[in-house]
Amino acid sequence: MGLTNWNKAKKVHHSILMIGMILTVITFNMGREFLSVGIIVVSVVMMASIKRYYDMPVYDERDLSLAKDSTHKAVMWTGVFGGLGMIVISIGIGLNMWSYPDWIAPYYLTWGSIVVFSILIETGKRIGVSD
Repeated sequence: MGLTNWNKAKKVHHSILMIGMILTVITFNMGREFLSVGIIVVSVVMMASIKRYYDMPVYDERDLSLAKDSTHKAVMWTGVFGGLGMIVISIGIGLNMWSYPDWIAPYYLTWGSIVVFSILIETGKRIGVSD
């Protein structure tokens, strides 16, 4: 696999992640909790498929763009745990086991902030604001 295909895989992987997160939040807020869970699961399966398809990792520790971005892993793990939390909360609300509690508002504010900052960082990289 050439370097161009690898870069394309990274861009597709990022796009699936961002679109999946945005659609998940939108569908949850529309009251479609199970659809929100489905979008998370489909996004994760698609990203895993991309990683398995290529003969080298989509993210490589030797990739200088990741080495320069010290917040990458923090954002990634926050997204992972946020996504798992979103699945549990969505299923609970969808089954009418829980209502929408007031304590959950900071969670969505944090989730939304991560999405916004991720989009800003990615946009900045693409237009050359940061290396």
